[in-house]
Amino acid sequence: SEGARGEIIRRHNRDFCLKNMPSTKAPSVRKKATARRRIGSEKSSTRALMLDTVERLMRDEGYAAVTSRRVARELDLKPSLVHYYFPTTDDLFLATYRRLVDDEVLRQDEAYQATQSAKAIWGSYRNRSRNVLAMEFMALANHRPAIRNEIRGPRRVGLR
Repeated sequence: SEGARGEIIRRHNRDFCLKNMPSTKAPSVRKKATARRRIGSEKSSTRALMLDTVERLMRDEGYAAVTSRRVARELDLKPSLVHYYFPTTDDLFLATYRRLVDDEVLRQDEAYQATQSAKAIWGSYRNRSRNVLAMEFMALANHRPAIRNEIRGPRRVGLR
């Protein structure tokens, strides 16, 4: 049909112009570059300071006090540097939570290996600072699905 043939010719002409005349490329036709966003190293001391600051803010003022701007201001950094390490606030909270969980697992293992007594293991649960942070993360999970899913852990197949 005449309409389909005209569409094919228009597409061919557009493609020919785009390939052979770089100065006439239409911005709406170009593909945007999709470069992966670079994220800072997990072993960086700056990153560790940011996580320490998040912990302190959550412990002293609650999770609502934690923003990328606030973390940057507390450390006298630019907010863009916080976003270099943590693209979203959820990423900042998740990294803090994961670090806390890793530390807690190590503490419990050490308590168990050292004495294997119930008193030593119970003592690892009595740290007020860690308990405050645990409560803050539970409260935060009510408002942020990413945190909720992390705390919930992997779903078990076959369980309701």
